Amino acid sequence: MDFREQLKARYQDKLKADFDKNNFDILLATSSNDEGVVRNGGRRGAAHGANAILSQFKNLISPESKQKLHHCEVFEQCDSFELSQQRQVTLFETLYKDKYYPTFHLGGGHDHVYPFVKSLQQSIDLKRTLHILNIDAHLDTRQDQLIHSGTPFRQLASELKDQLTISQFGIHPYANTKANYEKLNCTMNVYHKDETNIELFQNVLRENSDDWFILSLDTDGIDAMTMEAVSAVNHDGLKSELVTKMFEFYFQTVPKNEWAIGIYEYNPLFDNLSSKGSRYLASLLYRGITIFNS
Repeated sequence: MDFREQLKARYQDKLKADFDKNNFDILLATSSNDEGVVRNGGRRGAAHGANAILSQFKNLISPESKQKLHHCEVFEQCDSFELSQQRQVTLFETLYKDKYYPTFHLGGGHDHVYPFVKSLQQSIDLKRTLHILNIDAHLDTRQDQLIHSGTPFRQLASELKDQLTISQFGIHPYANTKANYEKLNCTMNVYHKDETNIELFQNVLRENSDDWFILSLDTDGIDAMTMEAVSAVNHDGLKSELVTKMFEFYFQTVPKNEWAIGIYEYNPLFDNLSSKGSRYLASLLYRGITIFNS
C-alpha cells in the first residue's frame, strides 16, 4: 500500500466525518468578525479565531458514540455595526425556529455574546432567569456611547433587566475603570481573579439551579502562558487547568439540551507556531462533545 492511501484511510476517524447540516444534535455557530474589537481598541485578527479553533477541532478523533454536528456562520456584514448585531439575532432565531439546539458559539469579539444571548431570550419560551457565567479579565460593561466588544453586558442588562443575571469570574481590578462596576439594570456578581476557584464556580451553579446558564469565555481571561493570542493579553490570568474544570463542571451539571457556550476573542494572528491557543480551545469543545455522548 502507498503511504498516501494509508494516511487517507485515517480521514474517517476524524470529526470531519460527523458534520451534517440536515440532521444534527449540536450546533457550532461562528461569528467571523472583529469590528467590535477594533472599535474597543484591541488587536485586529479575532475574525479568524473561530475557523482556527474549528480547524484544530475537526482533526481530533471522533468519540465512540458519534453525535451529528452542524457548523453555521451567523455573521453577515450590514450597513452598520448595530444592524449587523440585529442580523445575527435573526440568524440565530432562524436556526432555533423548530427547537433549540445545544450550541457552541465561536467569535470574533466578545460583542458577539450579545446577539447570542438576545436570540435565546427571544427564541425560547423561558420562565427562568438567563444567567451568564462569564470568565474574563474585563467586566465588558463599559459606558461608551458607541457599542463594541467591551459593552455587551451593559447592552443586555438594559434590555433584559430582571430576566438576566451575570456572574463574572477572574476579573482584574486593574483592567476595569470604576464606571464598569456601576450598577446595571440586572443582577451582576463580580468575583475577582484571586477569589475565583472551582468551588466558587460550583456553588454559583448549585445555588441558582433553576436558571438557564450561558457559559461565556473571553479568552483574555486565561493566563498568557497558555493564551497569548488574544485581543488584549492578560497580565495574570486564570490557569487553563481551572478553566477546564469550570467547563467540565458546566458540561456535567447543566442539562445537555440547554447547553449554551460562547468562546470569544481568540486571535490566531498572534499565536505561536504550535497554535497552542487554538489547540487548547479545541480541547474544550472536544471535552463537551465527549460528555454529551456519555
